[in-house]
Amino acid sequence: KPWSWRARSFPMASGLPVIATRHAGIPEVIRSNWNGLLIKERDDQHLAELLNELSENRLKRKVLGTNALSTAVNELDVRIKTKQLINIYKKELGQS
Repeated sequence: KPWSWRARSFPMASGLPVIATRHAGIPEVIRSNWNGLLIKERDDQHLAELLNELSENRLKRKVLGTNALSTAVNELDVRIKTKQLINIYKKELGQS
């Protein structure tokens, strides 16, 4: 899904911690216990536990949210992604 990284970046750019599954490229963006939390797919029990933990732990919400915002700004900005893509093409074309 070409836009999936953007879908994950919106809550992160709002400074919210993200809970996501360990699927496809998600762990490349969400680093568990740093800018969000990762769970196994279809693990409803673990999801409920993490939601409960975040609801009760304001400091953890704040730290994860701050780091999520930093990730969105420094790694997921469309301008940064565009420059990275251009550099890949240049390298492949021998223009780097």
